[in-house]
Amino acid sequence: MMFKYKGIAKSGAPIRGVISASSYSEALKEIKNKGVLVTAINEAHGKAGLLDRTAPNFEDFEYITSELSLLLKNGVKIDKALKILEKAKAGTPTGKIVKSLSDKIAAGSSIAQAFSQYPEHFDKLYVNLINIAEETATLPEVFDGLAKDMHFKLQLKSKVKSALAYPMVIMAVCLLSILFIFNFVVPNLSTMFDSVSDLPLYTAIIIGLSDFFVQYQLLLLLFLLAFSGYIFVNRKHAKLQRVWQLILTKMPVISGFSLMSQRIKFCSSIVLMLRSGIKIEQAINLACNNVSNITLAKELRYSLQSIKRGDGIAYSLSSSSLFPDFYLSLIEVGEESASLDSVFDEIVQRSRSEFDAAIARTLTIFEPLLILIMGGIVGSVVITMMLSITTVTGMGI
Repeated sequence: MMFKYKGIAKSGAPIRGVISASSYSEALKEIKNKGVLVTAINEAHGKAGLLDRTAPNFEDFEYITSELSLLLKNGVKIDKALKILEKAKAGTPTGKIVKSLSDKIAAGSSIAQAFSQYPEHFDKLYVNLINIAEETATLPEVFDGLAKDMHFKLQLKSKVKSALAYPMVIMAVCLLSILFIFNFVVPNLSTMFDSVSDLPLYTAIIIGLSDFFVQYQLLLLLFLLAFSGYIFVNRKHAKLQRVWQLILTKMPVISGFSLMSQRIKFCSSIVLMLRSGIKIEQAINLACNNVSNITLAKELRYSLQSIKRGDGIAYSLSSSSLFPDFYLSLIEVGEESASLDSVFDEIVQRSRSEFDAAIARTLTIFEPLLILIMGGIVGSVVITMMLSITTVTGMGI
């Protein structure tokens, strides 16, 4: 029998999961043996895989990295730190991965080898940094850097969602208003114009749009659902990603945000690696894996070839559109003063400030503009119908 449960671990963290047991009491006993305070337990009907809705995500591994950083900085060994996290996430898919990591390390595997078994959660850059940290005995520092980098990525994702939330609500309200007008208001009023042989152009357009929506809106909805489903299923396909990235680079405001986020990801990776003792050539090569834009990644790899030929770093990176002239001049200063890690860190901090300011500035302009546009669309439909009614009334019909 399968049982799904919710509870609180010894660390105080809320957890939930699925467990197999012969009876209710046996399931409760097994969960308590894991050190979990059970708050709810019910028999699960169906396959465990379908019930396991808490699949590991980026937030889970940001939590793991942050907790490992905290424990390591306080002198806890990596094996014991993983055991603590295993208990905190007991019964969850994330907990299973942590347990696997702990078991592999206990069996003699290196930390980097253990983490490399889950490339879908820990990328090549993550694993390489851990490998170097093991060799140089700098695990606390590296995990601290990784935690900060992952935390920023979460903040970035949250800011983008927050920035889009209000405009999306306004657009949804506008679309609902238009659907209501075209489905109920216009059809009811259009009966007034049945006997009019020569309708004004604006009236004919509104009535035509209303008839189109009433007749084809279900097909349009099905098409949108099918198209959205296709995009979701194939979202990781290389061709689709190239098309999406091309759209991002052509959109006036979005392209700037995309470029800044790519610069932050690239430079933060460079900082982590330089401070871990990796040479700049290898650091750039690995950091390219952290750049999701295919065109930018190609430009940076071309810059890497130039560096390998002996050209200056600033000069080589100038072939990429990732860095404006001001940042290239900073990199040139870093080359001359042998302080590239500080310079790239400065670029990260400045880019983050630019990103925050750009979002605030865009929202300040975009929100009232969007309200004006949406209000204009709805208002124009209403005014057109009022003018049509006035025209018909004036004609004595």
